[in-house]
Amino acid sequence: MRFRIFAILLLALALAMPAMAQETRGAIEGVIRDALGGVLPGATVEARSASGTLTSVTDARGMYRFPALDPGVYEIT
Repeated sequence: MRFRIFAILLLALALAMPAMAQETRGAIEGVIRDALGGVLPGATVEARSASGTLTSVTDARGMYRFPALDPGVYEIT
């Protein structure tokens, strides 16, 4: 009887483990290019949402990144 209870508890724990690994944040990243397709280093990029505005500057490859964002709708300019 004890073995059966132990097995059920172990199975419940094993099934619950994947639920603990869910992310609650996301990221937005991209590349800024000019009309001819060239990258734009040093460009300022803003991410606006209901919770505020974040700013990032593109690197030498024209890439920007906003890590660890709260869930929501963002406007990138």
